[in-house]
Amino acid sequence: MQHLELLGEITRGGQARIMLARNNHKKLVIIKYFYTFISFEREFYYLFKLCHPLIIKLLDKIDNKKHPAIICEYIPGPNFAILLNSAFEHSHMISALLLSYIAQQILVILSYLESYNIVYADLAAENIIVSPSALILCDFASAHEEFEKPELICGRYDFLAPEVLSMGESSRWSDLFSLGAILFEAFMQRRFKIVDAERDKIELRQALGTKYTELYYFISSCLSFSVWQRPPSATAALRRMSLSAVKIKEAQEELNYLRLKACADLAQRDFF
Repeated sequence: MQHLELLGEITRGGQARIMLARNNHKKLVIIKYFYTFISFEREFYYLFKLCHPLIIKLLDKIDNKKHPAIICEYIPGPNFAILLNSAFEHSHMISALLLSYIAQQILVILSYLESYNIVYADLAAENIIVSPSALILCDFASAHEEFEKPELICGRYDFLAPEVLSMGESSRWSDLFSLGAILFEAFMQRRFKIVDAERDKIELRQALGTKYTELYYFISSCLSFSVWQRPPSATAALRRMSLSAVKIKEAQEELNYLRLKACADLAQRDFF
């Protein structure tokens, strides 16, 4: 068992408490202490099974019945929710190009999960870390196999697809609904409300304009109340979200600018 020096708490949620620590090699790592053994087993199972550059890397586990935990790589950077709050505070509008890039990055992850018949089931801005080079998905405590009814439903009410709210059943199409809600909030700079979904789509179309019609139709279809009106899969949607190398670089520069702004805001708050 490696020695870990605890440095402080990063955050805590409904299923776990997350700490920053330093290992034997003086490298920073994340320790996630779970409140229940079931959540620990589920997240360890999926992170152990999956290997993708856009999914947080599992390093080890602490198999303690009272305080089970996993040890993951430390990724320098804020989560996407903090980045968006910082952008809103500085009146920085997320460009449609960056929105397309964000959609593409998350679709890459969802497409990878689809290849294993895995539903993420808790897609939210808080579970996406913005690293210097990419968006990294973490927190797999709610993930489950396709067509398996989840034991626990997590997530913000307006990010949960209608079928999750009515029947407690989440699927790959439920993940796409959550993605649509994230993209809507990122671009419109206000909360998405499921009861106002149709009105929100109209406002989104006006805001994106005719240049980004394809992006509008993608987000609008994701936010459909009917599963059958959403994209057939993340893989199929990804094929229509291609960006040139020049556009990707431009989007990455904007994202990194916002990431550095968010990091500066966090550092200032911690200082004061």
